[in-house]
Amino acid sequence: MLAKGKSFVEIVDVLNSKGVPPAHGRNRWTAAMMRKAYVS
Repeated sequence: MLAKGKSFVEIVDVLNSKGVPPAHGRNRWTAAMMRKAYVS
């Protein structure tokens, strides 16, 4: 998605709408969490 020009916020919206479980036992994906997962 990043390669297609999507921002972290747009990616997070898609993940949350599809019910993809977030990392670290949280309830919803956040842009900060997505950036951390991407950089790791």
